[in-house]
Amino acid sequence: MFSLVAAQARREQIKVEIVAPSEDRSVKTQAGGLIGAIAGARTTDVVFMVNAQINGDRARLKCYENHRGCTALGPGMYDAEMDEKHGDIWITIVVPVSHRIVRDHWRVVGTW
Repeated sequence: MFSLVAAQARREQIKVEIVAPSEDRSVKTQAGGLIGAIAGARTTDVVFMVNAQINGDRARLKCYENHRGCTALGPGMYDAEMDEKHGDIWITIVVPVSHRIVRDHWRVVGTW
């Protein structure tokens, strides 16, 4: 019998320390055709990189939420899960005021 639990990658519970505010960049988008001409262009800030300390190692993390971008992270300690095999990290944060829980996917791309 096949188990879904066995099929999932094992993830280790870790703490991630963000040492500097996340880096973002402005992205300009506009719909095509007549609707795009009427609505105009929209500019949004998308978080894409952050410097972190993980298990005493300096790690540069890149947002892997390609379809929407990651939530901005301020300096501090965060709960996370790490898939050591692929270098993937899922950082969990609680958004202030709304208290909504967000879990973003990051990938280790180097050091800082």
